[in-house]
Amino acid sequence: MNHYNAICVCLCVLFGIVMSASEFTDEEYYHLPDLYHLDDYTKCLSQKQGLYCLGTFELSPAEEQSPVFDLIKVYSENPHHFNRTIIQRGWCVSSRSLRTEGEPVRRFTKCGQDWARSRGMNARLLKLEYCRTHDEAKTPNASDLPERVFLCAIICILIFNVIGTAYDLWKGNEENKNKILMAWSIPSNWSRLTSSLSNEDPRLSCLAPFQGARVIVMALVLWGHVFFSHALVYLQNPRDYEKSLHGVIGTLVYNGTSIVQMFVIFSNFLCAYNLLLPSNKKPLTLSMFPKQIVKRYSRITPMNLLLVGYGATWWVHSRDGAIWPVLVGNEKIFCEQKFWSHALYINNFYMPENVCFIQTWFLAVDMQLHILALILTLCLAKHRRHALRILGSLFVLSCAGLSLMVYLNNYSTLLQIAEPDNARTMLRNKPSFYEMYVNPFNSLPACLMGLFLAHLLYELQENGYKFHECKWLKYSHALMIPLYILWLFCGIYFRELKSNIDTALFIGLDRLLFCSIFAVKLMGFTTIQSRARKFFSWRGWDVFARMSLSVMMIHWVVNVTIVAARPTRTFTSFIDVSIDAAATIVFTYIMAAPATILVEMPMQRFLDNFTR
Repeated sequence: MNHYNAICVCLCVLFGIVMSASEFTDEEYYHLPDLYHLDDYTKCLSQKQGLYCLGTFELSPAEEQSPVFDLIKVYSENPHHFNRTIIQRGWCVSSRSLRTEGEPVRRFTKCGQDWARSRGMNARLLKLEYCRTHDEAKTPNASDLPERVFLCAIICILIFNVIGTAYDLWKGNEENKNKILMAWSIPSNWSRLTSSLSNEDPRLSCLAPFQGARVIVMALVLWGHVFFSHALVYLQNPRDYEKSLHGVIGTLVYNGTSIVQMFVIFSNFLCAYNLLLPSNKKPLTLSMFPKQIVKRYSRITPMNLLLVGYGATWWVHSRDGAIWPVLVGNEKIFCEQKFWSHALYINNFYMPENVCFIQTWFLAVDMQLHILALILTLCLAKHRRHALRILGSLFVLSCAGLSLMVYLNNYSTLLQIAEPDNARTMLRNKPSFYEMYVNPFNSLPACLMGLFLAHLLYELQENGYKFHECKWLKYSHALMIPLYILWLFCGIYFRELKSNIDTALFIGLDRLLFCSIFAVKLMGFTTIQSRARKFFSWRGWDVFARMSLSVMMIHWVVNVTIVAARPTRTFTSFIDVSIDAAATIVFTYIMAAPATILVEMPMQRFLDNFTR
């Protein structure tokens, strides 16, 4: 028995072998083998005989009594901990193995067995991610057809911008410029991005607080995604991530995923409200449906396909590192497989467990619900007096239907499945995520609430309702944010729900309560004068809000690039996540500005010329 085993035996005797994972002391914890390890990737492959392998090993006891494995097993029994019987290693095999010949996989497996044997255990290679030699690392990859096509598309976009800008400068201040060419003018699009136009119509100016709210909520979403991304990389302190995931931070992040429903409410509210405003002059009919769908498709598709195309082609070549080929390489495969489904906005149904950019499910759901919102708004145009009752009834039924779907399929909340091992696999093995969470039915209550609010606000404005005299709205509006934060903290209790019926009732109640809270807040924002309204109506928010689509699409590339290209393991904490989030937000907006000016705006303006 070696010294390592002897120490573990002494610990078991001193502390009395029976212990739960939650009772682990620091001394006991640090006798566990590291969950992750990375040798120096660059140094290893700089040598001519260099061989670097990355993979996952499964540990098992070498003997009937293995104190080390007993510690590991007891710790791993707690579902709030990483499974320590599964370890991930990135080793410079050429410096660890005396053998210079033989199959790389066999040499890597031998390294794992030798390492485990020295600790009284066996190690079985569970999954090999890759083995890379010096020559493979130094040989540039030849571009394939999709990469060449994507590069040609980027060159064409740049050429169009050059032509449009040259045309704009050549024409100067002349009027009646060609709209198709002007769509590609950089000065023109820059002016549109940075302009701060005041709207004389009070029914439109009341929407000014939306801009600030969109920016703030987007920042919160980006912070949550950075926190999530830390589970995907090799952590130096996985124990701290376990604590934060099951503590207040994890509860707020995963219970706060309902905040994404705010974007659904925004989107469908604006869809219906913008149709209702001119309806007195131009009656709404179903004949408007094709044009509205084309406008929506042309609005979001260019940026969507640009980023998915980048993920499927050149992203994997932009950096390198020990875990880069795995984290970004897998995303490249999924983006290649699902590119066509992103173009048709059915990627949340086609191979939903394989995610190409974590945020793209929202665009698919948004498009699907936009179609429904248009149909309902146009169909209810002839039954305006009954619209509120119909939409209100559909909202309540959708919440009840969501609970029924959860109950029948035995789904769980994200809070309940937000365990460390699930987080590091991006919830790929959890139907509650890829069948329920990204399903449009999960966001249907928010869609219907958005439509309800649009019709309610329009009718009240048409009837000359005096909002400033409504005291209950003024006071209840101020209480909504504290109430929502209190509801988020209640997740600490709700995440422990075991009964399927309790979970189903919670999800239905969560949708009902969140949408109701946000409905009151939205009505207050648009009608009640307050300091919060002035803050969110600041014109400076307009520029950032106009880049929301580009920011949504670009931020995951920036986020993953920051964490996946690190040469060593990542240290995680609230401060580290916040620093990464700040860097992600800053660089995302820096990149979103040219993307908006060179791609999103010109493509939208160009396609709008054919849909008028």
